[in-house]
Amino acid sequence: MGCSSSSTKSTTLAPSLAQGSVLLRLNRLEGARDSLNRALVIDSDLASAWIDLAEALWRLVHVDEARDAFETAIALQSSHKDAHELRRRMEKRWRHRFE
Repeated sequence: MGCSSSSTKSTTLAPSLAQGSVLLRLNRLEGARDSLNRALVIDSDLASAWIDLAEALWRLVHVDEARDAFETAIALQSSHKDAHELRRRMEKRWRHRFE
């Protein structure tokens, strides 16, 4: 018997998502961005991946891309506390890009 599509999706998604989060914490921002983008190709509905991607992009000073990733995360899960904290930090630093 073959793997179900959700099982296959899960086994390919988990490594990219975990690697992206770890690389972000290690300040390896380009690697984090790339891993998180791979994870989001597999499942674009993961608010936490969009938040981590937004943070990596923000720290890489890709402000417009970070804002777009952040807005996607909020659209997926408006109550996510990390998303609101990231938005506050981004607005404080680059207010003119959020107006």
